[in-house]
Amino acid sequence: MSANREVALSIRSISKALKERRQNFQSGQPLGQPDPPQPLEVKSPFQTLVARLKSSWDQDATLERRKYLVDKFQRPHYQYMTELKRLGGKLFAAPTALVPADQAKYLPNLAVRDGHGKRAELKDLAQGKVRSVSAPTTGAPTPAAAADATPATVGDARVQHLRVHVIENALKAAVLRPFLRSMARHVTPDDRARFLFHFRPIDRIKDELFMDNMAMGWVFLVDPQWRIRWYANGEPKPEEVERLLAMTSQLVKEMPQA
Repeated sequence: MSANREVALSIRSISKALKERRQNFQSGQPLGQPDPPQPLEVKSPFQTLVARLKSSWDQDATLERRKYLVDKFQRPHYQYMTELKRLGGKLFAAPTALVPADQAKYLPNLAVRDGHGKRAELKDLAQGKVRSVSAPTTGAPTPAAAADATPATVGDARVQHLRVHVIENALKAAVLRPFLRSMARHVTPDDRARFLFHFRPIDRIKDELFMDNMAMGWVFLVDPQWRIRWYANGEPKPEEVERLLAMTSQLVKEMPQA
């Protein structure tokens, strides 16, 4: 089989799988990974090089990388934007109730940098709080703006919003890294610790969180055990903003009193 035909078949296969995935999705179903997130493994540059050399000889890893490249080829940014307009700004309506605690899955961990340039792991931030974690985007209204106002609106110090800007493009990441602190000047000093950046692809995480269109913004409401209890995407409707506030207040009530 020629390489071009193999790529064409891979593209059709991915398109079919994406269509079926969306048809089977129901708003309110648990999203995330099945197990609690673990501390991230810190590798030296030498260990990273060795791991890449090993993966180059691993057939399964090579096939996985090929699938990733085909998917990147098939769904460039302009396709995300076209789909954003076609779908009216969102993939699905936000759930009307919390995901039950015994059914909820976990938000994956990420290596991030805050507005001060300090490295951290997402799961270690704001331990013991109710968190709204958003992945905002540019060019479209997103739930992140509503989530920004949630802590003040709910009026509880145990509520916090973390805004994670995901930069998957390596060239863009190299350009932005030196300017983190200057970009963070656009937010208040108190907010810089929650003004976060992640500079690597998150393909596995996007699958786990149903983030099929990265031109849409996303928000995940996470309980103190790091379980995703509610989520939303795209341009927020008034009733979805009300749900975010109501669900946040409900999670606060579930927490033990200090």
